[in-house]
Amino acid sequence: MQKIKNTFLLVMLGIFGFLFTYVPDTLAIPAFARKYDVSCVMCHTTFPKLNDFGNNFRDNGYQMGSDSDLPTSLDKGYFPIAFRTTVGYQFIKTGSDNTYTSGLGPTGLDFLSGGTIDRDISFLLVPAGVSSNLGGPATFSLESSWIRFSNLLGSPLLNVKVGFGDLEKPFSTHRSLTILSPYLIYEYSPTDLDGFKLGDYQGELQLMGHTTNGMGIFRYAVDAVSNNTYGGHDTGYYLHVTQSIGGGGMSSGYRGGIFGLYMPMPTTNGTTPLLGPFDPATGGSTTGGSSRPITKYGVDFSMNFIENRLNLFGVYLLGSDDKDLKTDGAGAVTGVQDAKYWGGFIEANYLVTPKAVLVGRYDLIRNTQQADSTFISSANDQDAITLALRYALVIHNRGEIWLHSEANKTEITDITGVTNKDFSAFLGFDFAY
Repeated sequence: MQKIKNTFLLVMLGIFGFLFTYVPDTLAIPAFARKYDVSCVMCHTTFPKLNDFGNNFRDNGYQMGSDSDLPTSLDKGYFPIAFRTTVGYQFIKTGSDNTYTSGLGPTGLDFLSGGTIDRDISFLLVPAGVSSNLGGPATFSLESSWIRFSNLLGSPLLNVKVGFGDLEKPFSTHRSLTILSPYLIYEYSPTDLDGFKLGDYQGELQLMGHTTNGMGIFRYAVDAVSNNTYGGHDTGYYLHVTQSIGGGGMSSGYRGGIFGLYMPMPTTNGTTPLLGPFDPATGGSTTGGSSRPITKYGVDFSMNFIENRLNLFGVYLLGSDDKDLKTDGAGAVTGVQDAKYWGGFIEANYLVTPKAVLVGRYDLIRNTQQADSTFISSANDQDAITLALRYALVIHNRGEIWLHSEANKTEITDITGVTNKDFSAFLGFDFAY
């Protein structure tokens, strides 16, 4: 295991060494496409993944820097709303036995509304629904809801966002080109009272900014993160800083970054021990106390090759959970030492043609210290391989349709040392309008 860790770390360090020593030659959602009367490819390499232009458009608070940004300049019949869903055949097999779930249906539905309310004031609303099973009843929630004030004091380095939204993660889960296969390291928690998932939307107060310098684009984001979703009342903190070279780093040039999270997690509801990351009586209380910290920090990179048709990117993360976040499920603490782990992913996106993209990703998680000393050291270690192919059937300034195929194999080691193998596959359509 140490050899694997060292090899993975050496690869990441080698990539970072390349990023900061080699200097190359300089080289929307559908509602936005309708607003500005442009094709979706203006902001996306492959929907929903942003290109450099789309990332800058997002950095500028959904503004092009013209009078067309103002809603008062638009036809009164225009309203900034779009939707996205995926429909098709799914196959999901969990564990090493022969039981599985399969069938036709949707994977979910997002309604998206975003844009500008006035100059330098932007917003995003995303009510989202998730099916309980294939084609079954959907549960809707407000996935994202925030307002942002841009260019404070006339500077792109000073922008403030408040509400419920996506942290400035190295690579957003919600813009991934895979549908059924999440980034494992974003989802992982080594203890049962740690319900925090880096990939989820969070309550946040964010200060962010960007500027162009001699190398490329510098970006930063600092967040005060609320943990009341997990039954607490404390505040955590998140930081992400990136510097690109020879381009924006998303669809041209190279980009490197560092990030970190400190988050206090509740262990009690008043004086009553929690039985899980949510209060068992209410499903989510704001009275949680006796907080214990979790930490996550690491590095990320994005590189473009072969005339910018190949985008290689990844994350390396180190994490720890306080020992008091490990319980027996009945409130008694079983942790005798802090839980520690490392992991990450490397993904390649290759544009075969402007309408076809191949996706390959390898995820891994390795535990280096278990909170419960009775667990074997490799308990909950994970490996996953994901392959996908997307082909555009329709792309214009009203929407797009992508034929999507995907397969994922995930191996998870249980506390007895047995490796369980999960498999999932999807074939269908991903479309937005």
